[in-house]
Amino acid sequence: ASACVVCANPWCTRGQGLYAAAAIGAPLPRTWGCPKCEDVRYCSKECRGEHWAKAHKTECGKSWD
Repeated sequence: ASACVVCANPWCTRGQGLYAAAAIGAPLPRTWGCPKCEDVRYCSKECRGEHWAKAHKTECGKSWD
């Protein structure tokens, strides 16, 4: 699966084409960010959780302290 444009989850298959509406002037779709670092955005809460479990947990530079 290829990564979608609006989602930092490289395993995303849900967000393909989310920017199509924006290309014609429609508002961007809602996205969800990492609540710790806020450096990455996801097309859904499911993608955020999947990426956290598979990779971002070890990549995220922020701690909960």
